[in-house]
Amino acid sequence: MGTYTLDEVMKEGGKKTYKLTEVMPESEPFGKQLNRELSSIPRQLGLTARYGMEGLGSIPEIIGNAMEGAGVKGAGGNFGTTVSNYIGLPKPESSMEKAFTSANGSSATAASYAV
Repeated sequence: MGTYTLDEVMKEGGKKTYKLTEVMPESEPFGKQLNRELSSIPRQLGLTARYGMEGLGSIPEIIGNAMEGAGVKGAGGNFGTTVSNYIGLPKPESSMEKAFTSANGSSATAASYAV
């Protein structure tokens, strides 16, 4: 969605009219944009590794939650998150990254209740 300015214009006869003008953002030079995108690759790989480990760590969580549902206390928890934090993989920062993490967790939780 664009950004606009609204200007008041006086016409003959004293009637007010308005002019809507789209404000174009300054574009970033190609080289700078390319450097920014390339520098984000290691972080994206780290987040991918974190999500993979959390996914694998969800398998014991699914079993543990099912066991807790059957009356075994303290069987849940995400091993993948603990290991990811321990080895220093990047944590989600932006709202999109956090939403992806939340969706990942929700699917693991739903799977544990389906068991």
